Amino acid sequence: MLNESDIVRSLLKNRLKILSYLDSILSDFHLAEDCYQDVCAAAVTKVDYFEDATHVLRWSLRTGRNKAIDLLRRRDRQPCGLDDGALETLEGQWLAESSHPSESDSDRIHALKGCLGELTGNSRKIVEFRYHEGLKSGRIAELLGRKKETVYRSLARVHVVLRECMKHRLEKEEI
Repeated sequence: MLNESDIVRSLLKNRLKILSYLDSILSDFHLAEDCYQDVCAAAVTKVDYFEDATHVLRWSLRTGRNKAIDLLRRRDRQPCGLDDGALETLEGQWLAESSHPSESDSDRIHALKGCLGELTGNSRKIVEFRYHEGLKSGRIAELLGRKKETVYRSLARVHVVLRECMKHRLEKEEI
């Protein structure tokens, strides 16, 4: 059985997975963050319930999914993210990865933060609008006074730059 600090450690270790999962349901990062906090608050009350860290993750994903769907219902919104089959697949994949981690989430997060810091101001702003604020490309184009296609191309280039940068940083850390 896990104590409260073990539960918190597991929740923090899997924060990115849980938040990404909730964001895929809610399509709103801020709502996903609120939902994640609700899941964490509920989890720490379950001392002596969890057998291991994988059990915490499995419970958090399932509980978070239910809370997210309830939140959408209360707001009279339909889930506009992934369908149930895709969510089940994601949940299964993340649980499998947590059993056999290749590199820790914190290594990837550290690499991503470093790579984001290397982006130009304009690219960083587009990434922030898209992934932190959850804005669609059309809205980003309006805010920046650009064409929608330009924003699409910029995001595609940023994805390539970030992927290559992270790959390089993670390989460098292995050596």
